[in-house]
Amino acid sequence: MNNKIRRTIAALCAVAAVAIPFGTAPSFTGSSNTFTASAASQTYLSGRTNYEFSYTDRFDNFTLYFNVLSSSAKTASVIGCCTHQEGTNVTIPRTATFRGVEYKITEIASTSFAYQENIDYVNITDNIKKIGDGAFIGCSEVGCFYLSDSVTEIGNYAFEDCSGMQAPWTFNLRNVKKIGTEAFKNCSGIERITAPSLVSMGAGAFRNCFRLSHVSLANSSLTEIPVSAFENCGSWIGDGEVVLPPTVKRIGNRAFYKFSNITEIDLSNVTSIGDSAFEDCRNLINVTTNLLLNYIGDFAFYGCDYMTRFNCLNPNAVIGERSIGFDHMRHYTGPKKNFTIYGLRSNSTAKKYADRNGFVYVTIR
Repeated sequence: MNNKIRRTIAALCAVAAVAIPFGTAPSFTGSSNTFTASAASQTYLSGRTNYEFSYTDRFDNFTLYFNVLSSSAKTASVIGCCTHQEGTNVTIPRTATFRGVEYKITEIASTSFAYQENIDYVNITDNIKKIGDGAFIGCSEVGCFYLSDSVTEIGNYAFEDCSGMQAPWTFNLRNVKKIGTEAFKNCSGIERITAPSLVSMGAGAFRNCFRLSHVSLANSSLTEIPVSAFENCGSWIGDGEVVLPPTVKRIGNRAFYKFSNITEIDLSNVTSIGDSAFEDCRNLINVTTNLLLNYIGDFAFYGCDYMTRFNCLNPNAVIGERSIGFDHMRHYTGPKKNFTIYGLRSNSTAKKYADRNGFVYVTIR
């Protein structure tokens, strides 16, 4: 934990200890309880010069800090947290009544819980719509995040390095439309995700989620699987599965690099596959493509050791260096001995690639 973070947490704890109530004390409605909070104050908090009010839970021994987002809409956000003991369970309230006005808690601001080491469980209740950048980064001890259906946006690095997170019931992506860059990077406990409402995903969103083996993006509106989105996933024992929506047109560089336990994938609507996109997906056998595919990057399917055939139906498709038909085994690295490429024309770029590398080329009639 760096010094800036330590200073911020120390300041939070100091404020929780000495804050003097003024005005009307806020009351909170959580998932099943009504709480009475203690204080509001002026302080330096995570780069902000003030916060509106705070709440200290005497039972679980934590303090939450809040700021008003909109006075007219009556919304507020969580902007900080201070814990005092290991094994803390945190419930973020649905609403807060402050000076006679009830505010919905709709957002968890950036770095609000960053590098908290005492929290075991976080209940994100059903008014929260947005989880900000780095909101829970480095919370490696949290075993369970409960996300309600209300969450639609997850920011950059929001859950990065939350390695204790378990799945499949840990969090809910049912209505999430946006997942930021490296939002779940190094969340090695996640085993499966279903995100039917997703519109955009940042680079490296699930990178190094080693146990993640089932990915369902069916019915989502994604047009691209970005760079390193699922790099180093799928290494957990058992079969894997990746289901993409028909809207996906581009697969980014290293998007599924070393997603080792998928055996098949449907890329029927994909036009471009980036460099090393499926490199070292050792168990990948069947890849469904169509005439739309016009670009296959360098090493795109390099090291897919059990693959014996590939359809390259676009006669003018660009095929990169060692993109298909090359093993990457410990005892042998190079072109496969019995690999067949299927195409529609005898003068296609796929035929030239096959001839150059010693593969069989079959013209589909």
